[in-house]
Amino acid sequence: MRSKRTTPIGLDIRDSEVHAVQFEVADGRPALRAAAVWAVPPASEADERAPALLAALRSLSLDRRFVGRKVVSALPANQVDVRPLRLRPGVTPEDGAAFQENLILEARSSLLYSPEEAYIDYVPLGTTIEDGQQKYAVLLIAARREHVNRHLAVLRAAHLDCVHIEPGAPAALRMLRDGDGTVAFLDVDADTTSISVGKQGGVLFSRTVSTGTRGMIRSLAQALRISEKEALRTLRTYGTDPEGSTAYDLAMAAETGLLPRESLRALLFSFVGQALGRIAEEIRRSLDYFSRQRRGGSIDKAFLVGVEMPAGMAAHLEKEIGTKVIAGPALAQSLQIDPSVGLGGPTPSRDPMPNLPSLAAMGLALREEV
Repeated sequence: MRSKRTTPIGLDIRDSEVHAVQFEVADGRPALRAAAVWAVPPASEADERAPALLAALRSLSLDRRFVGRKVVSALPANQVDVRPLRLRPGVTPEDGAAFQENLILEARSSLLYSPEEAYIDYVPLGTTIEDGQQKYAVLLIAARREHVNRHLAVLRAAHLDCVHIEPGAPAALRMLRDGDGTVAFLDVDADTTSISVGKQGGVLFSRTVSTGTRGMIRSLAQALRISEKEALRTLRTYGTDPEGSTAYDLAMAAETGLLPRESLRALLFSFVGQALGRIAEEIRRSLDYFSRQRRGGSIDKAFLVGVEMPAGMAAHLEKEIGTKVIAGPALAQSLQIDPSVGLGGPTPSRDPMPNLPSLAAMGLALREEV
């Protein structure tokens, strides 16, 4: 008889959405049981966001597609500081109190707030050579206590039992398979973009920058005098093309009421190209920094996730960073995930439903399986 159990719910609270995922595990093999996305106002609209977030989380606790109320959650990316640190020569985790003391010392010089005001953790990266000296490298993970406590209070108010909190980047890495090599996760959200590098067994680098797709959406909405919802739908439907031509037959366009698709894509790029370029530049700079720190370490491929992205964004980033970028259905196939499973029934998310649930939410749900 096959043993079967359900995982805790992986909960990824993003800039403007809440992603929830749960797996069913039979004989050690997980299958996606349920997934849902709820739209919430951006963090800049705090008065609207708090009640909307609570309503979304309460909807999750009442959603019968999910079993139980235990969740493994991630803080929003802009509330977590993740950065590489090198400790003083000769100090390693085996040194106990000396290691913790040096970790706090380095954190104090790196963070914009006192370590005493934060929850501090780290991911070991191993030894490295700097200025001829051997130093132990870690990936510092820090979050202000007030943010963590507020996060837990909201989950309790929604009648959810949070059994663990961890950053989204290490969680997403659980979705990697043997043979994926060194992979970059490009998680493009509304107001932030998280760039993480890792391979099976751990994260090697992670950085979050304050730029996302909202800039593109607002630029197009203002240029065409349409709503941001219509701007997003237009970008998803047609995408952009920096190499296309905006030249077209005005008489034919007037007669048919249609603009050639190639010309339309180029026209859309003329409105959003600057904002898209900022995202690409931050990704390129981050990956270049990783490569320098790892003495020329290469990245085999990149996984692009996010639900407010224009069509064709993967191809555009691929040209910019010079690395194969996989997104959408191709990413689902690469990870051997059927994105349609568990997404049936009424969906409280914005239209359309994303192609793939948050990789962080999936990795959070699988925390106890790895």
